[in-house]
Amino acid sequence: MGLENRRYTDEEYSNMRMFMIKKDNLQAVTEISDHQKFFGKDVEVYKGRKLPIGTRGIVISLKTQHFAQSVWRGWTTKVGIETDDNKILYTYLDNIRLV
Repeated sequence: MGLENRRYTDEEYSNMRMFMIKKDNLQAVTEISDHQKFFGKDVEVYKGRKLPIGTRGIVISLKTQHFAQSVWRGWTTKVGIETDDNKILYTYLDNIRLV
């Protein structure tokens, strides 16, 4: 779907979600929900192999990508995290949790 890297109001999230449900685009509904849940929030890396476990920061970007031939499988979301020392690190959504 390609949401902007900014925080939307709860009403905007709700309107986007309802519009995508009417269009039967459930992948976009998932994207919107992930954006609402994580964007601008403090998170911690709790698994994965490229970033140290315990790395903390604020989510500044989410990008959903497709890596499979099937349109139903192969979707993944990459997250940009800004740490306290202003470094921007990238990992997958599955590797983080809210703090």
